[in-house]
Amino acid sequence: MYERRWAAIKHESTETVPTLTFDMIPWPQARDAYTVDDLCEDHIRHFLLSTRRPGNHAKNAKERLRRELLLFHPDKFNARVLPYVEEVNWAQAVEGAVRVTVILHSLLQTIGGRRA
Repeated sequence: MYERRWAAIKHESTETVPTLTFDMIPWPQARDAYTVDDLCEDHIRHFLLSTRRPGNHAKNAKERLRRELLLFHPDKFNARVLPYVEEVNWAQAVEGAVRVTVILHSLLQTIGGRRA
């Protein structure tokens, strides 16, 4: 589901992707996120670093986290995702992307993947 949502956002036009509410954004965790406070480091770590997730066994943890950073970096997120988000949810969506980015950087530091 997560990968399918991202594929739709990356490869479709604004005419074919439905308008997204905060909870419809493909956040990197198995649990639904209805608010920014629902975006939790434990849930994100488990979702992204689990070797049970399809495709995760082929990549090391640093590669997986860096790939996610490319999706949620504010500049990329604002250009790629925000056009699909209901205007009333923009601020919350941007705040969510920032929170995910902070969590991803923290996880990278924890596993020794500190970037300059």
